[in-house]
Amino acid sequence: MRQNVKTGEVVQIHTCFQQCFVDVCVPEGEYKYGYKEPYTCPPDTEPMPPFQVKYYRTVFTKKWSDEELKTCLRKSNAKLPTPYEGEVPWRDHHVRNCGL
Repeated sequence: MRQNVKTGEVVQIHTCFQQCFVDVCVPEGEYKYGYKEPYTCPPDTEPMPPFQVKYYRTVFTKKWSDEELKTCLRKSNAKLPTPYEGEVPWRDHHVRNCGL
């Protein structure tokens, strides 16, 4: 999933290549990338030291010229992201604390 930090708009990314999601031609801005179903903490029955699981990673994208954007869209065979109407699982929290 990609969330625009400024507008709050959220989209789902559908294309995966070699275990990585592909999100091409993203407009300039600051975004949060995370999974719709975030990693979970292991059950409390497993002894381990406290640690944190990241909900998302923040990414800054560059400004595209109109020509670059046209070229990018033409070359890409990736399925375009689709709007997501649900709530992002991370809300305003960057990490989940586990083992505490």
